[in-house]
Amino acid sequence: MKRDENGRGIFPEEVTKMQNRWKRIGLGLVSLGLVLGLILTAALPTCEAVPAEEVKVGMHAAWTGPLASAGVRVCPATIDCGRLLNEQGGINGVQVKVIWEDTRMEPARDISAHKRFQRAGVVLEVVYASTSGDAIASLSQRDAIPVIFQGDVTLPMITQPLKWQFSGGPGYPAYITSFVKWMTTTWTEPRPLRVGLMLADYPGSYDIIEGLRQHASEVGVEFIGYELIPFFGTLDTSTEWLRLVEKKPDWLVDGVPGGVSLTVSIKDAQRLEISRKGIRMAGGYPIDEAVVPTVGKDALEGWYILRRSPTNFDTELRGMKAVFEAAKKYRGRGPGEVSGIYIDGWIAALVGFEGIRLAIEKVGFENLSGHAVRDALASLSDFETGLIPPITMSNEQPYYGRFYRVYQFEQAMLVPVTDWFEAAFLPEY
Repeated sequence: MKRDENGRGIFPEEVTKMQNRWKRIGLGLVSLGLVLGLILTAALPTCEAVPAEEVKVGMHAAWTGPLASAGVRVCPATIDCGRLLNEQGGINGVQVKVIWEDTRMEPARDISAHKRFQRAGVVLEVVYASTSGDAIASLSQRDAIPVIFQGDVTLPMITQPLKWQFSGGPGYPAYITSFVKWMTTTWTEPRPLRVGLMLADYPGSYDIIEGLRQHASEVGVEFIGYELIPFFGTLDTSTEWLRLVEKKPDWLVDGVPGGVSLTVSIKDAQRLEISRKGIRMAGGYPIDEAVVPTVGKDALEGWYILRRSPTNFDTELRGMKAVFEAAKKYRGRGPGEVSGIYIDGWIAALVGFEGIRLAIEKVGFENLSGHAVRDALASLSDFETGLIPPITMSNEQPYYGRFYRVYQFEQAMLVPVTDWFEAAFLPEY
């Protein structure tokens, strides 16, 4: 290649000519493209785009992390309920869009997810762990976004003067009191029934402890004490179970909320043969049929579970048809594969969507806001889900599960032992 006096390369003349020809051809193609674009545009009918009416719901999911074993069962329920609702016409013609963040039910992640949901314009959030609800309670109030939580009310969730979080149950004190009160109906000895607790170290457990301490004497039981294991990452609970057994209980309640720690506590109780010592075993609603494949079909045999929602055994309930249809259609699961915690999540979704429906009817879609949904949820009256007794909520009683039912594991299935009965007391907040 030749170079000029400054050392720059001088392309051969034929190369320069070729480059100029390609430039002219390129400009011609661009011009032709513009002309064709104008012609095609002129030939097409013009119309203003009309956005579809859509309401957004933000879900705090746990697809991964220590509580994913529970999360992967409950989180799909909100999505599936929304999909089925949309296929049936949505909420008064408005489509539901469920957006989610994998927060792992960890408070820091929940706070970040809430801020993203706020920017996205959600009018309702759904959480599945009290740790999540506790973390965003003040933010929900500040940003005027109501929250549906399928678990029990905890005190950190309570905001004044208006409630922004609406829960599945009236609180852990009411839960444990209702459970032990039922236990006394099975007791024939002249002495008080003796009850102990296995719990995880998180805020809800302290509500359970204080609730049982406060109400033990009035329901006629003796509270022998409790043991706390780590919320995450428990590897062995033998020492804790043996300490409880040494206090000679009649009943032991495993109130660990889920995940690895719950699995370990159940398997250790089986290995230590606690049931064979004449001690009755009981557990909370995170224990359902879906836990059986993990712990083994015999690990939970004979255990009693207090639930606010039905199980897949309750096929006669009118609302089960939609649950089974969605589980089959979107997850490929038959009725026997639908977990109880999936049904918990389904009920929570129904309550949330009903709040949105009532808000739209009152203020119109164009004026829909989180505040309007909150007001609707706080005025819910005799709402029928076809799964649990009619739901009524208020600002003073921000929970939709007022009734319980006792189930027992028989050959890896949860079989109802009682009919629905109202909670031992219904607190006002």
